Amino acid sequence: MEFFLISLLNGVSYGLLLFMLSSGLTLIFSTLVVGIAGHADDMKAMGRIALKAIIYFEIVTTLALFVGLGAVNLVKPGEGLTIPKNADVLKDLPQTKVTFEGVIAHLTPQSFFEAAAKIR
Repeated sequence: MEFFLISLLNGVSYGLLLFMLSSGLTLIFSTLVVGIAGHADDMKAMGRIALKAIIYFEIVTTLALFVGLGAVNLVKPGEGLTIPKNADVLKDLPQTKVTFEGVIAHLTPQSFFEAAAKIR
């Protein structure tokens, strides 16, 4: 019963996450289109808005980086974890051969929407 409940909640949360990603992409895209269409006649204003957006993005991204670094230094994940150094543990892992074609094939998404919505 517990396993069923965990797998059910895992599936529901994954589906909800995919729904939020796909609906968020639609909202962001439509907001950009309407914003650009509304200011298409005044390119000087568009340039100011773009500059403000880039500055805002850089500041918020830097702030998020420092918050993440602070959280890692505070929590210290992996501290006290012992990793076995014998080769017997590695036999249980799936062995796949990495090829150049495989790397190139996985670098490029099949579509823009797949790249925006896929979380794996």
